[in-house]
Amino acid sequence: MAYSLHRSNTTNRAKEKTIEILNSFVPKGSIILLSFGEIDCRNHIVKQSLSKNKKVDNIIKDCVSKYFEGIHSILKSNYKVIIYNTIPSRINNQKPITISKVIRENNIKRKFNKSLSKRISEYGYNFLSIYDDITNKKNIGVEKYYMKGESSTPHLSQKVMPFLQREVRKIEVSNGW
Repeated sequence: MAYSLHRSNTTNRAKEKTIEILNSFVPKGSIILLSFGEIDCRNHIVKQSLSKNKKVDNIIKDCVSKYFEGIHSILKSNYKVIIYNTIPSRINNQKPITISKVIRENNIKRKFNKSLSKRISEYGYNFLSIYDDITNKKNIGVEKYYMKGESSTPHLSQKVMPFLQREVRKIEVSNGW
């Protein structure tokens, strides 16, 4: 989870797992793509807003700040960093979910992504977003871009690869990689 990436000894051990993967498998100076925040947006931001009696926008800002604090403390400028957007939720026929819930989640995800993209320049990271490519005019994820058989989690299919490749090329060109 993005919110807890800055802390050690959390339940999900995100910081320790990320450090272990980087130290074990990723040479210094490599390009890495980080994707955190989807679960925060889908499950935790509204809950935190209600329990802390704070506006959702303030919880998003706090979550993004903690995410960047975690990224910066883990990476310490040893990698070329690309931050990947949170992906939109969709309406599928396998799990009952209301349209209003999906729209609420996706409004939070859009705000989260916007907040990420604003903070990028402070750290010299890059932001990769295909969010608009895979949502419809109602801000709902387009079903054809998701894996079949996934009942509740939003895992994207290979159909998004052209969008990802386009955005990665833009980042490569702008950074001279």
